[in-house]
Amino acid sequence: MDIEKLTAKSQEALGRARSIASEMNNQEIGTTHLAAALLEQVGGTALSVLNRIGVDVHGMTTDVKAALEKVPKVYGQ
Repeated sequence: MDIEKLTAKSQEALGRARSIASEMNNQEIGTTHLAAALLEQVGGTALSVLNRIGVDVHGMTTDVKAALEKVPKVYGQ
């Protein structure tokens, strides 16, 4: 995948997903990390679409955070 072909917001979301995985000591970046990044992204399309279709964004954010806590953590060097 050539990240340079993605929109700036997509690149931003992928970068934030990487940061979330690192902060949580997760070895891999998964869809849950990307969902968390999209849910906290200001000015992104995801929140706008979710709100427009009536999704409880607060509830979804809570669920995503709970799912992230279950992702295996890796410690050490």
